Amino acid sequence: LWFERGAIIVLVLFSYLGGQLLQRGLHLVGVVCPEFLTAMLSAIGISLLFHRRKLTSIASSVHRVGDGALALFLVMTLTLLNPFSIERVLIPLLVIGIAQTV
Repeated sequence: LWFERGAIIVLVLFSYLGGQLLQRGLHLVGVVCPEFLTAMLSAIGISLLFHRRKLTSIASSVHRVGDGALALFLVMTLTLLNPFSIERVLIPLLVIGIAQTV
């Protein structure tokens, strides 16, 4: 149990640091991205690395971090949404909701 908690902390730390490096690299070429997006892209890269190397002992930690990051991203997106513009994005929200439950 302590190993899994440590692995989750290390994964989040590397995702954040990788996101910072990715954000700086993108900024150098003129692309501006929010920090949480580059951290999520970094986490996707780490997850793909674990899957390609077949490191199954840490796979549950990677999935937990991914589920938490996805939930946080959806919450951040929905809280920043203007309530009067919901009718324009209702169908994409329904698609996301259905995809999350299937």
